[in-house]
Amino acid sequence: MIKILKFPQDRETIRTVVSKAEIASLLVPSVQDAMIAEICNDAKTYGTAGVLATAALCPKVSAALKGAEVRAVCIYSLIYSPDENYDCKIFGIKDVIKSGVKDFDLGVPAGVVHDKDFARIEKDFSGMADVIKQSSGHIGLVLETELFSYEEQMTLGKIAINAGADYVRICSGMEQLCGINGGRATLQSICFLKDRFGDTIKIKAGGGWDYAYLEDCYAYIQSGADRVDAGSRFIKQLKDMNYGGK
Repeated sequence: MIKILKFPQDRETIRTVVSKAEIASLLVPSVQDAMIAEICNDAKTYGTAGVLATAALCPKVSAALKGAEVRAVCIYSLIYSPDENYDCKIFGIKDVIKSGVKDFDLGVPAGVVHDKDFARIEKDFSGMADVIKQSSGHIGLVLETELFSYEEQMTLGKIAINAGADYVRICSGMEQLCGINGGRATLQSICFLKDRFGDTIKIKAGGGWDYAYLEDCYAYIQSGADRVDAGSRFIKQLKDMNYGGK
């Protein structure tokens, strides 16, 4: 059973959790500049791994994090874009990279997955991964657990590994923006992927901009996740316990 984490007695455990957290609070329909500044400042203060953002917000997030160790991570969802030209996808990624962002979690078209056209997905994903890796970035492939069967998730995981991806991300967290019910990470989904892929690829526990507390994130990490989504509840918890950051 996961205990309630307290500060300062659980300082090292809290520090580990925070260092693996990516703040997902910007994955909402309405984002103002003040919100970006506040979230990025919190991320820098507490030393989180990253701040998640859509491609449109990435330039502002990257600028707000400039000089910090916290990484801006672009959620580049193509879940409803099966017909988007491959060159357009590459152009979009390169445009985000120009803003200083190197890390991407890429969604794949649900319709193409359900059509079992995995050769097309592998070709496109591998090409996008090559562009990102040329900029010394990290790349993840998103598994929308509510949309994809276990068999589809396993095939996509193998595609990610073959392309040299760093992560598979359980759920994009884009429900607020896209209206898709992609689900959210569960202990079962993390254990399932860990059992199938072992240490051949790292796991991100995603899918929620505001659901996880420190204890939730710690449980995900204990189950095998290397990165976890966190939001305002997570940050409030740190502030309430007077956690001073790194």
